[in-house]
Formats: sequence, C-alpha cells, structure tokens
Amino acid sequence: MKLERFKETNKKKTGMIIGICFVVLLCTVIVVFRSFALYEEKKEFDVIKGRVPDQNYDVLFAFTLEDEDGNKTNIENVPEGTNYEVTVSCDKGATGEWNYEEWGPLIKNLTNARTKCKINFGPSKAIADVIKNLPIVTEGSGLYEVSHSDAEITYTTELNAINNLKQTEYRYAGANPNNYVNFNNELWRIIGLVNTPEGSRIKLIRNEFLGRENEWDGYSWDSSEESINDGFGINEWSTSKMKELLNNGPYYNRTTGDCYIGSNNRTSACDFSSTGLTNEAKEMIDTVTWNTGSNGTATYMKINSNLFYNLERSSNTGVWCIGNECDGEDNRTTSWVGQVGLMYPSDYGYATSGGSTTNRETCLNTNIHGWSDSDVIDCKENDWLYISKNNPYKYFLWTITPLSEERFQFFVFSIDFSRATSGGVVYKSADEGMNSVLYPVVYLKSNINIVSGNGTMDSPYEISLKA
Repeated sequence: MKLERFKETNKKKTGMIIGICFVVLLCTVIVVFRSFALYEEKKEFDVIKGRVPDQNYDVLFAFTLEDEDGNKTNIENVPEGTNYEVTVSCDKGATGEWNYEEWGPLIKNLTNARTKCKINFGPSKAIADVIKNLPIVTEGSGLYEVSHSDAEITYTTELNAINNLKQTEYRYAGANPNNYVNFNNELWRIIGLVNTPEGSRIKLIRNEFLGRENEWDGYSWDSSEESINDGFGINEWSTSKMKELLNNGPYYNRTTGDCYIGSNNRTSACDFSSTGLTNEAKEMIDTVTWNTGSNGTATYMKINSNLFYNLERSSNTGVWCIGNECDGEDNRTTSWVGQVGLMYPSDYGYATSGGSTTNRETCLNTNIHGWSDSDVIDCKENDWLYISKNNPYKYFLWTITPLSEERFQFFVFSIDFSRATSGGVVYKSADEGMNSVLYPVVYLKSNINIVSGNGTMDSPYEISLKA
C-alpha cells in the first residue's frame, strides 16, 4: 500500500511538474510571440512585384514613426503619403532600402529564416536646409560660399529684391561635386542655393541636353520674320521662342509640336512626349523673377564672374543705345517672371574650383571669355558645367543673358565648346540652331524636401513636395 501511495503521489508530482512546464512554455511562447508582434509579416511588402527573388525565407517587419524631435513610436502599418525620410535596417546579413516609387521596402541578401527588418519613417528635410548645412570647401569639388554683399543691383529700386540678391550663395563647384538629384524622372544637377529677387532657391539644371535627332542641329533662342532684324530674332527673353517652348510649348506640355530651328521663323517637328515636364515636376517648380540684364557698354571679352552677376541683374537691355537714340525695339525688359529658363554666364563662372596652376580666386577674377586660353585651363577643366556638358560633338550652350552690341539686337551669350574657343563665354545670333544645345533650368519651391540619397550619381537626392 505504501508503495502504491508513493507511486500515486509520484504521478501527481509528475503531473504537476508537467503542468508547470507547460504553463512556463506557454508563457514563453506568449512572450516570444509578443516580442515578434511588431515584426508582423507583411506579404504585400515582402514581395513587391517579385523583387525579393527567394521566398524560402520570411521577413518580419517592425514600423516606427519619428517626429520632428526625434522621438519614435511603434506603428502597425506603413503610413500613407511620401513625405518621409525612410530608413531600412535588417539583421542576419540582409540589407534593405525603400522604394519611393512603389512605396515599399526592397530587401536584398535574404538567406535566413525570420529575418527582421526595422523601418523608420522620419520627417523629411527641406532640400535648401540640407544643402546649406553641408560642409563648405575651399578647394576641390564641393560646396562653396559666394558672397554678394558688394553686388551692384540696378534693375529695380525695390529694396527687398535688392537685399535678396546681395545674400551669400552656396554654389557647387569643381570637376564633379555630388550635386545629382532625381527630378522629372531624370538626372538633374544642383547649381546651388542661389539668390532670386524673391529669396534663396535651389537651382537645378538638366544633366543631359535637349536636342534634335541630329545632335549638330538644335533649337533657336529666338527667330523672326525677315522684316525684323533680317529674320535673326530679338534678344529679349520675355518674348523669345525658346521661352515659349520651355514654358508654354511642347516641352512644358510634354508633347509633340513644331520648334524653331533657324532664321525667318523656320521650324521643324520636335518631340518632348518622353522628355518634357511631368505634372509632378511642374508642381515642384517655383515661379520667380529671372533677371535678364545684359552687359550694356561693358566689353564682353573683359567680364569676369562677379561682374557678370552684376550685369545680369542690371538695368541694361539687349539694345545698344547711343545718346537718346536706341537702335531697334524699345519694348525691352530686364526681368521676367516665370518657371523654366536657362543658366546665366555667372552660373558657369561660379562652378569652377580652379586647380593647381590657376586657383579658384584667379579664375573668378579672370574674364570668362579668356577661359579658352591654355594658361588658365584649370578654370574650365575644374568646372562641372564645362566637363559634364562636353562631349565629342562640338557645340555651344545657350544662356538666358542677352548681349548689347552696336547696331545688333539679336546676340545672346553662350558657352562655347568648339575647338577654337572651347570653355569661353562668347555670343551667338539668337536664330542659330546649328550646333546649339538646350539645358533647361528651374528653381525649386521652398517646400521641397529630400527623402533619400546622398547626391552622388549612383544615389542622387530623391525629393518630394511637402504638403
């Protein structure tokens, strides 16, 4: 009996132990389950159109939302909208990044079961603030400060506009600075945080030129009927054919049409159905005042970068005046309010870092026309607007700035890439289509944010419009 009682007691103890172990195991499972609760498997993000190639391993996601003060809270679902700077970090050797177009994660190197990825949605940063807070360099490729405190602004008497144009700018310069940005579903580059009469704005230029099928045959800045300037056009941006193309024509509307390619209003079919502005891009472009002053009586062969900045913002027009008489049209302006323009000669000048034989300061004080000379070759060879725009085709690049020249009112400043004066600022007749190339330039609105990227060609800045 005692043995039987012992056995019975032992069975009860064994049952209690098993029960306790089961409870402990259950609690452990619950704790483990709760610890993975935030890593709920999201198949719709696990397989984004099949970009995760191997589905033998699962991915567990945890989402956090970060506020302006850096505080993070756990969230159960991916937030809507795209106005976030998203970071993805995974364990077990996996790597992740965020696809902003598909609005979901892209996971790579997935080789282990129950790989955990943390995805944080933080506030995106204004692109102007990001650029302004980058390290300032004094040599080589990077971001430079350009002071305009002594600039002479004469196109207007409006004090706020004058003061805005005298602010310090932040310009990218050097052979290849990290100033790439994804804009209009294309690669563009940031000229810098540049002054406008309305204030500082991020200024972009398209990385590749817009041209016709024959790269030797481009678009006219302007054209006219033969009775006006012999058909060579007028160097007034506000009425020019190129202004219309970029702001109201096929390029702006992302469509096909007829574009001006020579004198006497000669046109040819042009197709911007895949290279024109998208609606999303147009929403990001600011409408600002573009200064369109000319050199006046200053000899164009003696104008350096700082003097060009002043003259572009001067009261000089593209008409040469002698005394009280002006040769040609009196309906001229020195500013234009719009969205899409071209770069200035000074933009080209400020983009140099100089080099070992000619430093940046010397380049800025050397007339830009003379940059074609071999003794200052460092100026153009360390200027990304020269290097990135150059190719085996020899052409010239349009600027927005008219030239004042006696008896002529159809000359426009351009950057020459021909063998004779390569790298120098010259001038061309507004109707010139042969060998001309077009690089659209825009200013971004102040509420454009960077959501990812580091500005390199391989990882350009991704930007979004803040609501």
